[in-house]
Amino acid sequence: QWRNLCKAISAADLLDDPRFATNPGRVKHRDELEDRLQAVFGTNPARWWTIQLRKHKVPVSLFYDYETIPNLPQVKANRYIVPLNYPGVGTLPFGNIPFQYSKTPVTLRPGPWPGQDTEQVLKEGWGKDDRVPAKGYFGPKGPIERGPLDGVTVVDMTQGICGPYASLLLADAGARVLKVEPPEGDYARHFGPPMMNGASAVFFHLNRNKEGVRLDIRKERDKQRLLDLLKSAEVFIEEEGQRRLKRLGLS
Repeated sequence: QWRNLCKAISAADLLDDPRFATNPGRVKHRDELEDRLQAVFGTNPARWWTIQLRKHKVPVSLFYDYETIPNLPQVKANRYIVPLNYPGVGTLPFGNIPFQYSKTPVTLRPGPWPGQDTEQVLKEGWGKDDRVPAKGYFGPKGPIERGPLDGVTVVDMTQGICGPYASLLLADAGARVLKVEPPEGDYARHFGPPMMNGASAVFFHLNRNKEGVRLDIRKERDKQRLLDLLKSAEVFIEEEGQRRLKRLGLS
């Protein structure tokens, strides 16, 4: 995307500048880079740049203010903003659920006022449960020590954001997640700005509650280690694709 951007704005000098060659470098020199980009973008209207950048496959969108967004055709057609009547307040605009299903439609309702249901919950509990008396609170007693996925083992051989985020949800639910990185490490480690030991805050956030190991699956010994890990796993998250895994003997 950076290369395409430089080509779209005819800025070969930025593309050749070693300070801006990597994402950490662009973050480190962000102020200077922003000044130079703003000078370029100020030479033409925003809609001209939108066309130019899209020609070079650079993700781009106009910046819409609050007054413009509700009147955009796609916002109206998809009902992304809906009016809700709040008791005692009146009608207020709210962001709607971004997906709708014909057989199981989702509806949006005003949220409760603070303390609105406190008295009812204290008297009647959270709902009907035949195992306990009908009156009073019957939530968990004491700390919750087990997660719903306790005992489940997950091998996560993905990098970046999407795969690690999926396994993070499983780890937070109690699963044992084994994070497998290539010898050079997950490329998300190098996102800027760095946090600890040169690794990014994004990497640490997405890979908490996991056990880590680095393997070069092109080598027979490491491939065998991965196979050994998979023998005890219920879930395998990968992004290599079935063809490449088959070539590696991991179909």
